[in-house]
Formats: sequence, structure tokens, C-alpha cells
Amino acid sequence: MRIPKIMYAISIILSFASCSTDDDSMQAQANAIANRTSSCENVIGFTGLYWDMANGDNAAFGLLPGVPVIQNPGGQFIHSEQPSLGFILPQGFSGFEVNEPFTIGGDIIRADNQVVYRWTPLKTVLQPFVPTQVIIAEQINLMLDFYGFQGQPEVLCTRTAQQNNILPQEFTGRLLRFNGIIAQVWVIGTYIEGSGTSSFAISISAAPEAEYEAQVQETFLPFIFQLFVRPDGEFIDKDNDGFDNLIDPNDCDPNIIPG
Repeated sequence: MRIPKIMYAISIILSFASCSTDDDSMQAQANAIANRTSSCENVIGFTGLYWDMANGDNAAFGLLPGVPVIQNPGGQFIHSEQPSLGFILPQGFSGFEVNEPFTIGGDIIRADNQVVYRWTPLKTVLQPFVPTQVIIAEQINLMLDFYGFQGQPEVLCTRTAQQNNILPQEFTGRLLRFNGIIAQVWVIGTYIEGSGTSSFAISISAAPEAEYEAQVQETFLPFIFQLFVRPDGEFIDKDNDGFDNLIDPNDCDPNIIPG
């Protein structure tokens, strides 16, 4: 499933990191981000930067102080049906396969159930042109149920946009606050004329508000780099069809390629 075009900007970071590893410089960058405003007027710092990355700000990746990596590696999550869907986990985290029909994805959850990262590269719905607003509402409700929250979350920011990346797509993102938790949720729908189905990529990044900034830096961003960038800086082609995940309309099926 294709992800936002902003992931191309990862290459900016990789080239930057290769020529600037000075600790003082990296700390200065981190300090600058801490006070940085974002396109979401309700958040600043890494929370706002992470929101901007998900919403197509190509320059946001270039502000990162180096390549994000897991500092305290623990176990590893590998999907049983799609071994290419896997990542190294921080200590204290466990991985679980997403248990939804016609879905391939993983939930990474900290032992105290307070930090959650969901990456679903492919969810297929057996109806054409299903709006992303329908899917994101379902995903948010599942997340709220997991946290045991019964009320209405505060919506810090929301955005829906149409985009054409090889195939027609729709993006919807929400940044939410509830019961001391900050959660960034986004969905991308890809629509193929005449297929009778709709395909979605889904991302959830949730953590206590007091440590959300740290989790973005230490957990969520390193996961993104593991999923889409090899150690040599080249982009990953999970289904080995010759097209990396950034341009592949379905990176779980080698029979579906850009066209």
C-alpha cells in the first residue's frame, strides 16, 4: 500500500546524517524542534513535526537530528503471513498481528498498554470507493476501546485530502487527545476503478501526553525508518517486485505494480 509522498524526504535525512554527526549540532537541532510550531496550531515540537510529516511536509524530515534508531533493542515482530512485515522492538514492547478481516498489519504495544503503534499496510474492504473517514472512525473507536475510554476525544487537528499517486487516493488524518493520551491516526485509501474493493493503509501512534515527544523520537520514527529504509539508505521493496514501498501501490502483492 502506498504511503504519503513525504517519505521520499527520508533521503534528505540520510544524506544529512552522513555529513553531520557532531553531537552539539544534533542537540541544537533537537532544541530547535522543541520550540518549532507546526501546521497543527495546537501542538509544537516533535509532536507537531510528526504530524507535519504525516501530512505531506517534505521539509519536516530534513529537520531531524540524525537517523532515528531504536536505542534499547529488545525482541522482534515478524508477521506470520507476511514475513517482510517486521521490525525490531524496543525493550518492554511486544508485537501482535492485527486481528481484522482481510487485513495484514501489526500492533506494537508496551507492556503497560500505554504506548501503541499500529502499522497496517493493507486492509481490503469488499466495497468500491469507501471513504477514508469511515475507516479512520472504525480505527479510532478500536483504539479508544483498547484504552477503555468511553467519552469523546478532543480533536487537536484533522485533515482530509485527495491525492493522485499512480492511482487515485484519499488521505485522512486526526490528532487526538483523550484521558492523558495523544494519538495520531491516519488512513490512506487507494481506489482501482472496477475492482469492487477499496484498499487502505493505516497508522496509529499513541502514547501518554507527558512522554509523547520522547516516544516519537525513540519509538515511532525509528519504526518508520525500519519499515521503509534499509541500513544502506536504499528504500525497501518488501514484495520483491522491483518497486520500492514508496511507489508500489500494494507492497504485499508482487503481482500489483505501478502502471
